[in-house]
Amino acid sequence: MWISSQQFSFNCINWLLTVLLGRIVSLANVIVRLLYRLFGKWLVTGIKGAFPFTNVFSLMDTVQFELVQHSLHK
Repeated sequence: MWISSQQFSFNCINWLLTVLLGRIVSLANVIVRLLYRLFGKWLVTGIKGAFPFTNVFSLMDTVQFELVQHSLHK
């Protein structure tokens, strides 16, 4: 079973985007936890209040999940 080079490159790009997005989300999570430990709850509340989303990280997880689902159904 052969796949075309276009399909292969699409799969590679999709996989790279998924991995990079996962790394960014986990890094952001670590940074927020570190800020919480260093500066207390008021800083994290201020950071979360600056975003219109209720939880930025759950939004990023949803985007990552959708990317994975899309790549699995191809």
